[in-house]
Amino acid sequence: MRHFSDYCPHAPRSKSDLFDAEIYSLVGRFSIRILDFQSTLDGIVAYAILFSLLFLSTLAGAPVVGLMEVYRHSLLVAGLVAALTLAVIFVYAKYLGGNPLSFPLANAKGSLLASSSALVIWLIIWVLFGELSGSYRLTIEPTRTGLVPLALIVGLLDGVVVFAFCTNRFVRGVGKTTGILISSILGWLLFLVVSLDFALYLLPIVVVLAYVNASTESPIGPTVAIGILMAFFYVYFGASTWMLGSRQVSYWLMTAVSVASAFAAAFSLRKIPLGGISRGESYEI
Repeated sequence: MRHFSDYCPHAPRSKSDLFDAEIYSLVGRFSIRILDFQSTLDGIVAYAILFSLLFLSTLAGAPVVGLMEVYRHSLLVAGLVAALTLAVIFVYAKYLGGNPLSFPLANAKGSLLASSSALVIWLIIWVLFGELSGSYRLTIEPTRTGLVPLALIVGLLDGVVVFAFCTNRFVRGVGKTTGILISSILGWLLFLVVSLDFALYLLPIVVVLAYVNASTESPIGPTVAIGILMAFFYVYFGASTWMLGSRQVSYWLMTAVSVASAFAAAFSLRKIPLGGISRGESYEI
């Protein structure tokens, strides 16, 4: 496909055609080049299994009574689907993919330090801006407080799928930048399934955690961070205090601040040693 994307059918003949020439130059720049077909296929298969099982779970309606039961049912379904997905991935990676899940321990400390630092920096900036500007603030959902342990477990299971398997596969398969973006977007969609809320402002920090995973080559830190993030935002959610006339506008504001906070967190990580290629001990699943 790269040969077709780089092809320009004709040279611009006048200044009015310069815009077309700009499009041709951008086509090759944004094309996706497959570096490792097997790794790319592994990542696609894993996400296909996860979201297919989530879709199938919606067809099996279970009787629930009350709001608390709805939240608990959502978490249980997501947790069971993630666990089943891990089992299928294990069989696939062991017998077909040839590369099982692994958790390198040599870079675990740097991975945990970078992930926790990024999470804290992002959250502090994001919350402080909302409080100081009066535009939004965190609101607690009392009904969900008793489900924090379950939400944490579900977040950890999702983190293993997203970071320990999919992100590493996509990074090897399509490159670091593209792999991080693809895996982050698909991993962020799990928040929508579990939290029953539109949480676009969580996407930037998921991208940063995927970056930490790719840089340290250790999924331990991002997996723990995504579990904490899942449990925290399952109880607290961003609520706008402005009368903007549209809830979507409020979410765009929160997302814009979140992107800026994520850039600040990622820039701060440059001061923290993220480690490198691990030659230390690792546990394989």
